[in-house]
Amino acid sequence: MRRCVLSFTALAGVMIASGAPPRVVNTFPLVFADGSGQIEWLSPSTFRFLRSWAEPERFKEPLAPKAVAVVADESAAAYSFRSRNLSVEVEKSGGRIAIKAGSQDVLVDGRLRRENGRGILEQRARASERFYGLGARDAASFDLRGSAVEARDAFLLSSAGFAEYYPHRGVYRFDLAFSRPETVQVTAPDDRIEFFFYYGPVPKDIFEEHLAVTGPPERFGAADFEVREAPGAVAAESWEMLGASIRTLLHASLSAKLIPEFDLSGYANVDADLLASAAELACVMPVLRAPGGGARFAELLRWRTRLEPYLLSYTKEAHDRGVPVLRPLEIDWVEDPAARNRSGEFKVGDELLVAPALGPGGALTVYLPRGLWTDLDSGEIYKGRQEIRVRLRPGQIAMFAKNGAIVPLWPESGDVLELHYFPSLPAEFFLFEEQDEDISQFHAAPADDLMRFEIESRADRVYDWVIHDAGLCRKVDGGGIEYTSVAEPGLLAPGRWYADPSRKLLRIRVHSVAGGDEIVHVRF
Repeated sequence: MRRCVLSFTALAGVMIASGAPPRVVNTFPLVFADGSGQIEWLSPSTFRFLRSWAEPERFKEPLAPKAVAVVADESAAAYSFRSRNLSVEVEKSGGRIAIKAGSQDVLVDGRLRRENGRGILEQRARASERFYGLGARDAASFDLRGSAVEARDAFLLSSAGFAEYYPHRGVYRFDLAFSRPETVQVTAPDDRIEFFFYYGPVPKDIFEEHLAVTGPPERFGAADFEVREAPGAVAAESWEMLGASIRTLLHASLSAKLIPEFDLSGYANVDADLLASAAELACVMPVLRAPGGGARFAELLRWRTRLEPYLLSYTKEAHDRGVPVLRPLEIDWVEDPAARNRSGEFKVGDELLVAPALGPGGALTVYLPRGLWTDLDSGEIYKGRQEIRVRLRPGQIAMFAKNGAIVPLWPESGDVLELHYFPSLPAEFFLFEEQDEDISQFHAAPADDLMRFEIESRADRVYDWVIHDAGLCRKVDGGGIEYTSVAEPGLLAPGRWYADPSRKLLRIRVHSVAGGDEIVHVRF
């Protein structure tokens, strides 16, 4: 990529059409009464903005070499830009910057100024606006509104549907309606302020735009999933520290840390209840450290072994799309007030909600958002939008799958990959096949008393469809043959099915060749 080093002064007479500012690739110079700057469009939803009160800026190397459709205009008073998703107006002398979604919804109404040798962006905060991110921390509330935070390489997420990212140059100070109500003030480390602006409007889209700027994390595979040797002896942890670890991990996710890690070392010599709860958290960690590589915790970590295909698929999504593996509930349920600041529970990927016990006795209160949720251990089904009280048995983990989900799990024993489907909405799952750098796809489509299941496998593998909350099965067929019912699960083989009425489970065994497309119909 060729680096552009022309100064704004040199560009002042380049490519100027009537009413249009100059443009190099997707970058436009900005000349102010007291300094200079630039705006570069990376996509219709993302731009990089720079404002300097010091020496004239030089063009930075373009980050988006392909042209982005932007309409630009310049008047005596201001610059204006309009993409498919955003419109931006920047005053030349007054310092005002306004960012709108389309041409209507005001996202940022701010002002740029310099004070005591430091650049400042001051913007209005809506009465209901909440702020997240700015690094890992132990705080009970995820919403940072009403606080002052210092951070570098800072990612600030707004509930209004956008985020701002302030890259490496030094420590920025964020006053989030702390000094003055309804006002956010961002103070740069010097007289130059630079940030990336991302419009989602949903958090997952924002994370994806952020990944395009920062680049993906290192590739993560099965070898990285192995339990790692922990460092030397550490002090014994407590229930308070376990809760703090969860909160810190979730704040990190809201700050765009994609792949979480956890260390079991401090729980090696604590009481059984605390160790079991720490192991619940460890079971959903892609990166795990433990004394001796975790051999002594093997029984407690059996759910982690079962979840391996699920977790590896979501580390792949983190690499490709920038969405964190662990997610506080407000990432998916932004508009649900009851889902906010639930610091003892979280999503793992799209399909699972996890709530480790945070006190002795194994009893906990869990909030389930909208939908139906199935307890993975007991099979019990709960309606959402309510709190439930759960008492965990030894070795049980409080993990719930939402309806309309497919969750791939290794079995307790054997090598038949289980595809757990939770009716009754359509569902799909994309399983990362590391060996082939490819994706196997699974689909479930219910229609009245018929369910259609499809496997597009990139590996030669035997699968069990495991259908939860299943009614009385009358017939299973696929590939032109009718499957055979068997009386016990030990008799399962490809082309056979087994019903467990006591748990309302239906198991259907399918052999899929690499590149095949196996379709099964179930009639109830």
